[in-house]
Order: sequence, then C-alpha cells, then structure tokens
Amino acid sequence: MSLLSPLAGRLGGGGGKFLSPQPRTVGARAARDAALTPCLWRRLPRSSAGRGEHPEAARGHAPVPAARRGEAGPLLPQMEAIEELALAPCASSQYLRPYRLRYRQNGTKKFWDFMRTHDSVSILIFNSSRQCFVVVKQFRPAVYMCEMERHHPQDFQSKDQDSWCPLLDPLPATEGVTYELCAGIVDKPELSLEEIACNEVLEECGYDVPITNLKRITSYRSGVGVTGSKQTLFYAEVTDQMKTGEGGGQPEEGELIEVVEVPLQDSMKFAFDEHFPKTMGVIFSFMWFQSNVALKLLEK
Repeated sequence: MSLLSPLAGRLGGGGGKFLSPQPRTVGARAARDAALTPCLWRRLPRSSAGRGEHPEAARGHAPVPAARRGEAGPLLPQMEAIEELALAPCASSQYLRPYRLRYRQNGTKKFWDFMRTHDSVSILIFNSSRQCFVVVKQFRPAVYMCEMERHHPQDFQSKDQDSWCPLLDPLPATEGVTYELCAGIVDKPELSLEEIACNEVLEECGYDVPITNLKRITSYRSGVGVTGSKQTLFYAEVTDQMKTGEGGGQPEEGELIEVVEVPLQDSMKFAFDEHFPKTMGVIFSFMWFQSNVALKLLEK
C-alpha cells in the first residue's frame, strides 16, 4: 500500500525470519486464515513453554503451528477447543451494570438504556529488534455470540429466563477469534494508567517495559451508544532483550491469549484485511505509527 511501500524494503526486509505457521483448521474462517497467513509469526500462550518449533514453516504455507524456539514436544490444545455451550440471562455481573436513564431533551421526554463498565488501557507494541508489531489473539464470546445470533436467531428467543439453554448447533469457535492490541481494564485504583499498561504488556506479551518507555498516544470513547467507556492508548517500543516471559495472560483468571507478531512491511495490508477480524484499535494504531514513528525510524 502507498503508506508502506517507501518503508518496506528498508525497515522490514532484513529484520529477521518470520515463520508462517497456520492455525488448526476449524471451519471456514480458519481455512481462509490458513490460506492468508504467510506474514504472521504466532506464539502460543504462556502455558506452552517448552514446546517445539517448526522452521520448515518459513519455506512455504505448510499448516505447521508455531511454538517456542529450540525445544521439542507436542502442542497443547488451542483456544478453538470450545464445547458445551449454553446461554442464559445475566442477572448480575461484576463487569457490566445495566441502567435506564430518563431525561428530557429540548422539551422531549426520552429514555436510554446503557451499561456501565470499566475504562481500559491498550498498548501498541513495536519490537524494534524484529521490526514487527506485537498483538494478541483471543476468543471473544461476545463476538462469537453475535455471529451465532446472525446464523441461529432462535437461540436468543428462549422463553425460559431462569435456566441455561444448550446451544445445539454451534458455529466453529474461530467465528469468535479476534486480533487485538494488548489491553486491560482499569480496575485497580491504586495504580496509574501507565502502571496498569506495563502490567498488561508483561502478563499478555511477556515484555518487561519501564513506565518511562511508554508514550501516551490519546484517549477515546468506545461503545458510545451502550457503555461510553474511555480507553487510553499507549505506545511501547520493545526489544528482544526486554522479553522476560512467554506472555499469554493469567490462566487463573481464565485468560488464554496467543501472542502474534505482524511484520512492519505487512502491517497495513494486515490492518485492512477483513479475513483477520480485529478491533478498530489495531487499525488506528498502525496508521498512527506510519504517520508518527515510521519516518523517524528511517532517519535513524
């Protein structure tokens, strides 16, 4: 693309080898991903430490999963192993609080249903050693159930509001997998936004980033019609020497996160490729990088 072409040869062409493993094929979307993933080097979650690497994947599009370098062993189950799905109303939640606002605007009486939830931080991570962005891949139940309702609207029409209703014809779990920036909710009032952001980078992606390495890009509102929560976006430049763990989130909190590296020269193509479901934060932050950081890298 035009934004990237002046930079691709100098910034991305010689920065190291990026493998091209394919995800396990589960459903149509996974099949499309397998055909369209030559640019991504994926790492397994933190619980995969001690697994093997398959360098032969770098030579073509063979469906070989990526894992930690230099050690052999079978791969653990992937995040697509979703089963025993059932749906029920949400009577209470520590993360979502539904309300109805009554108000009068310009003389007209109105009502509006909304939810309160936590604000959040997100971090655009650029590894200067590898000339790549570091993003995360997760199974998102909300995304998955949006697709379920589109294909099976009857599953949302149960008249029994007090029990779990099994989903008898589930879609492949890949329908709910998205690519995102490293991020986390703001739920620790004793910590600053910068401290929360650094903790998330370490937990999800395995990099120990000093607060002084963070650059605040901006903040914005998300879900303005439903939640109105604020997200603050940071930028962190990291090196291989700052890698202290495998990342992958906190399994004790139910997190199963896969770390994904996107080569700089492929980043804008990835950002606008709809075969890779992603958040707006990924697209916006990649564009911000091209406008504010990429040319400075050339100057160096």
